Amino acid sequence: MSDEPVRQNKLTFEDQVIKKIAGLATGEVQGILSMSGGFMSGFADRFRSTEDITKGIDAEIGEHQVALDLRVIVEYGKSIPDIFNIIKREFSHL
Repeated sequence: MSDEPVRQNKLTFEDQVIKKIAGLATGEVQGILSMSGGFMSGFADRFRSTEDITKGIDAEIGEHQVALDLRVIVEYGKSIPDIFNIIKREFSHL
């Protein structure tokens, strides 16, 4: 037997990386006008030269899954349940 320690490799992702991926994927969905980040985010946007792609997205990273909370502004007349299903389908491919 060897006295060498057993090493376990583990792949992890930072919350910001997941939020950026979610922001990019959500930006491709027809009917979503923008993401809503609330008052403080809107205030901070006034001082930025570019839009924060993670605005309106919260991510909770677990061992085997990710939970995302998205706050979106939907185009008038679009079906919110349809857009929700499109988003779920888009994220299932990630």
